[in-house]
Amino acid sequence: MANAYDDLLTPADPTQNGPKANAYADLMPQADKSSSATQPATDQGDWVHQVGRQAGLAGRAVINAVAGIPEMAADVGVSTRNLAYNLSHGEMPKLADFNPFATSGGSHYEYELPSHSFNQGLTALGLPEPQNRSEAIAGALMSMVAGSKVPNPEVAGAPANFVTPAQQQSQRLAASLQKSQEQGFVVPPSTTNPSWFNKTLETIGGKEATQNQARVINQTARNAAAANDLGLRPEVFTPEAVAAVKQEAGQGFEAARTIPTVKTDSQYVDDLTKVLQTTHGSNSSFPGSANPDAARIVDTYLQPEFTGDSAVSALKQLRTKASDAYRTGNSELGMTYKGVAGALESQLERGAQNAGGPYTDLVSALRQSRQTYAKASTIEDAMSPQGDVSGQKLAAAWKRGEPLSGGTLTAAEHAVNYPKANLPANSSNISHLNMYGAPALSLLAEHATGSPFGLAAGAALPLVRSGARSTLLSEWGQAGALPGRASKASALAKALSKPSVMAAGYNASAGYNANNSQ
Repeated sequence: MANAYDDLLTPADPTQNGPKANAYADLMPQADKSSSATQPATDQGDWVHQVGRQAGLAGRAVINAVAGIPEMAADVGVSTRNLAYNLSHGEMPKLADFNPFATSGGSHYEYELPSHSFNQGLTALGLPEPQNRSEAIAGALMSMVAGSKVPNPEVAGAPANFVTPAQQQSQRLAASLQKSQEQGFVVPPSTTNPSWFNKTLETIGGKEATQNQARVINQTARNAAAANDLGLRPEVFTPEAVAAVKQEAGQGFEAARTIPTVKTDSQYVDDLTKVLQTTHGSNSSFPGSANPDAARIVDTYLQPEFTGDSAVSALKQLRTKASDAYRTGNSELGMTYKGVAGALESQLERGAQNAGGPYTDLVSALRQSRQTYAKASTIEDAMSPQGDVSGQKLAAAWKRGEPLSGGTLTAAEHAVNYPKANLPANSSNISHLNMYGAPALSLLAEHATGSPFGLAAGAALPLVRSGARSTLLSEWGQAGALPGRASKASALAKALSKPSVMAAGYNASAGYNANNSQ
């Protein structure tokens, strides 16, 4: 049966041991091994000759880089045929077959490899060939560097500046993560950048233990962010202190009691309608499924006008009922009360502006009080009796569209993006590997070394694991958590994995093998 290589390759003479023909024999003059072009200079002082030789070796390396991919592809076909021939004659592959720098000891092959023929052709053209293993390795490295500049064969794709939706989302997450890191929040690096280094170090430190330590750090950062937003020092950040901030902010509305009449506008109606839509979204397809109390509450406050005194009293009631509803787990009712209170506060501000005169001065004070009260209310609803701000509750508030800002907003986004790192810390987290592994390692080391100093190996195990966790969650380790931040070793491995780089190195080593096995 005809073979695609039959027109290029000539079978070896069965009476000879090894290939007889060269695919380039009809195209290239035969190389003279004794020629000065291929032999090192006998006069070491002839630097001109040496410069020319080094330039020739560099040129050979570049040619091997450019021809690497097609030559390697051709070698695959010929090698497959040679392997099939050898197996059919009972000859198994040898270890030297897998060594690119081996010049002897390999299997017999029926046809000359194209890369060997090509490199012998370069020698015939007068290009110097590597004379020793050092020159061969240097040439292969030079070919690989040149091969890194050769584009990989690929189909035409999207424009260079095209960004997919997934890439856009990744960029947003990276920006959000970097912002949260600036405020002290952390995440196990393998969660966001699963490089081999991050995963290996997390395996040493313990996945769950690393996650738990991140939760402790994030709890501290979350409490500090909330305290800062309310103007409180972290050491006095307690539920009582937050309640005091709320009470003080609420007092800012007292001056609005003097407003005689506030006529409601279309914006007020729209705000109340949005509250009803939020809590009655399911009614469009499932009539009667929503809480009827929400509609009743909205209807109660849907009035054409009200007095400032009534509005301030209503705000106090709505805020108290909203807090009570959230505290008992009735978030839908809490959203309704809080939404109505927000609509009423906004209308009261516009009413003061429309009333003019001395009431105009109330507008900025009312706005500041409303913003401070809203922040304090959200933080209070997310706090535990012990004074810790829950990441889960902040995430829920963010999803409900509550008015978050500052560090509290950053904490909420971090909890949404990385929920596991923002769960409550497990104070009783016990490492069974430390508990049982350390004594076992001590005994094994003591037995292997025959010295009591071997017992120190077991004692070092918890320290090594703790050090790994601390490294991952340190400022240095968190820099490696940003998506796309690869270590230098990972970047080098990625660069060397290019087909053109591997092919260039292969072709250069194949040339040394061919020229030195004659």
